[in-house]
Amino acid sequence: MTLAGPVRADGAAPSGAGQANGGAGAGGAVHLVVAGGVSGAGAVSASGGGPGSAGSAGGGGRVRVDVGGADALTGGVTASGGGAGAGAGTVVRD
Repeated sequence: MTLAGPVRADGAAPSGAGQANGGAGAGGAVHLVVAGGVSGAGAVSASGGGPGSAGSAGGGGRVRVDVGGADALTGGVTASGGGAGAGAGTVVRD
């Protein structure tokens, strides 16, 4: 399988009227299962959203990539927090 574009389950920053003080969304979950090998420059992420003007950032989610063959994916695989004080998520590559 060739992953040419991004696969994302990222949280979002607060938006809209009255939302600037709210907290951002946390990252979701991505579980990519490939029976053969995987290659390409596509990124996989489940990162938290950035904070609003007075809110807090969202924590990272979870990414798991299970590959039955060669793992030659060169794009980033991330589950980072959205900013200061937001915890990172979990990335597992098997």
